[in-house]
Amino acid sequence: MSFERSYPVTEVIVDASSLIALGKIGFLETFAELCKHQGWTVVITKQVLQEIRNTIAGSTLEQIAIYHDAVVSEAFRQAHIALGEGELSVLCSAQELHHFPDPVAVVDEELARKSAKRLGVSVIGTLRILRLALDSALISRAECDRLIGELATTGFRFDPRLLRDLF
Repeated sequence: MSFERSYPVTEVIVDASSLIALGKIGFLETFAELCKHQGWTVVITKQVLQEIRNTIAGSTLEQIAIYHDAVVSEAFRQAHIALGEGELSVLCSAQELHHFPDPVAVVDEELARKSAKRLGVSVIGTLRILRLALDSALISRAECDRLIGELATTGFRFDPRLLRDLF
C-alpha cells in the first residue's frame, strides 16, 4: 500500500515524537533524502525544535528544514487541552501556512491524529514514512523490517493491525 493522493504533497510538518523516533533508529538522513526525493518542504515549528534540537543537530534534515513560529491561540489550546505544545504547533502550522497546497502533519499520538482529522488536516505517521521510503526504493524490505523492529525496541508503540495494513 502506498500513500497516494490526487494532488501533490509539498509540505510536511513534523512533530517531535516522529523526529525523535526516526533519530533513535538512525533514519534522519534517509528521511531527509525521502523529503528531497518526494519534493517535500520539511517544516519544523519552533516549539518542536525546542524539544528536538539535539536530535537533528548536524543532520541534513536540520539544513533543509524551514522553521515556523506557530501561533497557538488560547482558544485553540483550550479546544485541544490534551495535546502538548509541539502537537498544537504542528496542527496550527498546518492551518496557518496557506502558501502550500494541503500540508501534511506527521504525528503519531492518537489524540493528535484525531484532532488533525477533525480539523481537516491530512496526517501520516512514522510507520508511513518508512513505507514511503520502501516504496521509493530508498530502503530495502529487509532494512524496513529491521527499522520497524528497532522502533519497537525503543518503546515506540503501534497497533499490529497498522503494520498489516501498511506492509
